[in-house]
Amino acid sequence: MPKLTGFVLALALYTAGHTFGEEPKREPTTASKVPDLTPEDRKATDVLLERLIALIATVDASQDKRANACTMLSKFGPSGKSGVPAVLGFIDSQLAEQAGMQRYYYYNDNTRRNTMQVMYPTGTKDRLIQAVETLGRIGSDAKAAFPVLIKLSGTVVQEATKGPGEEDPKPDIKKQPPMSLQATAAVALGRVGGEEALAALTKLLNTDKLSDTRLGAVEGMIVLATSTDKTVNLPAQAQLRVIAEVDEDKAVRYAAAQALEPKK
Repeated sequence: MPKLTGFVLALALYTAGHTFGEEPKREPTTASKVPDLTPEDRKATDVLLERLIALIATVDASQDKRANACTMLSKFGPSGKSGVPAVLGFIDSQLAEQAGMQRYYYYNDNTRRNTMQVMYPTGTKDRLIQAVETLGRIGSDAKAAFPVLIKLSGTVVQEATKGPGEEDPKPDIKKQPPMSLQATAAVALGRVGGEEALAALTKLLNTDKLSDTRLGAVEGMIVLATSTDKTVNLPAQAQLRVIAEVDEDKAVRYAAAQALEPKK
């Protein structure tokens, strides 16, 4: 087995700490890059990458360990692209766990209807955020994640109509992620990039009313506006100019305006 030295040893130690449940620190939004390595360190890095992906894909492992392995995988940036299927599988397992939760009904005075909420199990939201952030840091090689990122970034209403004495209906319920998860998914869309991301973020900014989600969509749009992809950077810049001038949300206007200011 290759010896863990230098950079790889630091990665291994970081992974070990997070595997045992330490709270991961929020990292800067820019994707990490693996520095130039010696042949020996390169072999050891490959071993570490394989172990992380294997842990993420291990359904019998602790959910927190799998989530922390996702966070560690994000340190590899685009070099972690081989882990995308495992991360997507982990996200699916978390959503399946959420779907199995009890549904709670309460009367909504504003709509005069019974509204259904599906509660997230403890820790599921945070684990999903870790996995989604990883997909964003992998970047353009995570395009297979578009469907789930679009789903997690969207805002939908959960409702069920139930009259007195009627049985619980069985509608096709779409699940609404917490706002912080929605915003994280919006940023990840921008980092994965492409015209599909541009369309999804544009839709979010035109339809979503939640400030946190829309700020995430602006951050994702900023990534597109500064990318080298000519099919999205100019349209994204145009979107930001419109947002900076007419958006109803002051925080969203400010974020877009700041991004458009010439860099000194």
